Amino acid sequence: MGITTRSLYGLRLVVYLMKKGGSATVKEVAENEGVPYRYMERIVQDMRKAEILSSRRGRGGGITLVNPEKITLKKIIQALDGKLVDLPCFPEDSSDCSRLIDCDARKIWLKLIEGIEDFCGSININNIIRRKYG
Repeated sequence: MGITTRSLYGLRLVVYLMKKGGSATVKEVAENEGVPYRYMERIVQDMRKAEILSSRRGRGGGITLVNPEKITLKKIIQALDGKLVDLPCFPEDSSDCSRLIDCDARKIWLKLIEGIEDFCGSININNIIRRKYG
């Protein structure tokens, strides 16, 4: 799978913000979650680009969740790591494998990837806060 600490910390960031009412400073989140500040800053930048977070500078500034009810685990992972699953014979247009069309094993992997993507897409932040997932 393509999940790194960026996604792990990104999820912790979103959960932290939900529990704090939707906003906080990057410094506050980094300190409370035990994540290096500069690393958290880069995560926040990518989450802003994906429109998961918005931010304000200056006094009273900080980071805020954008449409928290629409934030899924899949969206967080894709914003920070790109792919949920990274296998060499994907995507469809991969020309690295001569068995691409007739590969039975690939069909199994494809079903697994679909299941993972469906599961991660069904988990929104409210499910995580309420511990209702799976």
